[in-house]
Amino acid sequence: MRKSVFFVSLLALAACGGGSGGGTSGGIINPTPGEIVRPEYEGSVSADIVDSNKKILSMDSSILDETARTAYLKEQFGEDGYNEYLAELRGENTETEVSTQSLTNRAGTSRKNGNSDKNICKSEHDCNQKIFDNMLAVLNDLDNLDTMDEKDVKNALIAAGFKDEIPGTWDDIKAWIRGNATEIINQGGEVLNDPGKGKATEFKLNNAEFKTMLTTMKTGLPADEMTLNIDEKTGEVIGIKFADVGSGSGEHNPEIFYNEGIDRKEATNEFVFDDEVASNSSGSFKMESYANVKELGLRYSDFGVLVATDGTKVNGNDISGFQIPFVGGYEVKHIAAADIRNNEDLTEEIFFKGIAKGTVEAPNESGKPALAIEDNNAYLAFNRENGSETLSANFDNWYRVDISKTPEGGYGFNCNADGKTIDEDYQLQHKPSFDGTVPNEQVLFDTAYYGDNKTPEEAVALFQYQQQIGQDKDNGNINVFIGFGGKKAE
Repeated sequence: MRKSVFFVSLLALAACGGGSGGGTSGGIINPTPGEIVRPEYEGSVSADIVDSNKKILSMDSSILDETARTAYLKEQFGEDGYNEYLAELRGENTETEVSTQSLTNRAGTSRKNGNSDKNICKSEHDCNQKIFDNMLAVLNDLDNLDTMDEKDVKNALIAAGFKDEIPGTWDDIKAWIRGNATEIINQGGEVLNDPGKGKATEFKLNNAEFKTMLTTMKTGLPADEMTLNIDEKTGEVIGIKFADVGSGSGEHNPEIFYNEGIDRKEATNEFVFDDEVASNSSGSFKMESYANVKELGLRYSDFGVLVATDGTKVNGNDISGFQIPFVGGYEVKHIAAADIRNNEDLTEEIFFKGIAKGTVEAPNESGKPALAIEDNNAYLAFNRENGSETLSANFDNWYRVDISKTPEGGYGFNCNADGKTIDEDYQLQHKPSFDGTVPNEQVLFDTAYYGDNKTPEEAVALFQYQQQIGQDKDNGNINVFIGFGGKKAE
């Protein structure tokens, strides 16, 4: 297996072959009807720190977990009632949508006319917020009860926690509201601000976990893991740390990666070795988010590479230009493949459109530099029926590829030159088989999905492939590394 002294140069993204195989701001409650203000989520991470973190990652510096709000709303409406309300908010009930439009206008967040009124909320957070927005629209307009829709008012009272106290007739409800307006308004505000009811939990970047490769992986072994150290007070990323979870790469890499990690140079995208801790290692790595460069709009996940700067040494060996790929995201937003397969609200095949980017490394004995490859219209497909996953990309200077895996551990890797001229040193000389017939063949294909309410909206993938095409096992391997990040295609 090729080791290249410290670890194999890494980027992220490409492949080929044919095979088988928290903080909430805003107060509210003045007991005078019509003075409730919706609390906006701004997060406890300041704008300056968000900008600092954006230099290394595209994903949000803090996010909300909707578990608490969803549980509260399901308790109030009942699970069936909650799901029916969401269906109405998404425009699946025309009559209710007209009523919802009026409420939305009262809340000061009017929607566009026409077909764009459909599916006005998609994520769990947006749909929950829409329910509370509608509640606030009613509470802000209690002086105009006689012009309100009865169902809108009932929904608002249920959301505010009065499901067991609503009188029978519409006239009874209006009379009861007029006699209890202060209590209703106060309780509506508590619902929005009480952590046990309306407030979602905030998570910061130390909740995120990434898969990475410090060296070429052996087939069947897990990739290394990378986590972010953050300043607990500010939320700023101040370092990175790796964990060897079974890859064996710790035998070839310095303990500093796994024990102390690498500290970030303040407000830059550079991570520097501490000379006092790593006396035999010096220099730095620069973190590059591919999602950041292409503005994919990923909130919960990210992918990219750490690149060793010129003159960086590990264990006395110069590793300038070596690259470590990473993919991952917020654990609290991670969705297991089994949950996707069991979600009957999803289509049978789900597509994620995004970017595939990486490198093809020619054998060391060739002396050729790594070939950068990229496709800005790549796809990752998830088949709910059989659990298979396929990454498809077409690289201008390399092959068109389809890379697949099954839950049982089978791999497929097909590539086609499509008439393109590919330098011989970057060509696969053997058809990938994964049956032991290709010399020194190794493969890793990790995927991860992120979103709200077990509904995937973002996906990332990390692929590596190696085969021996030269005479020397240590210097005659071609290595392919591909990283992918994308959003669910409509």
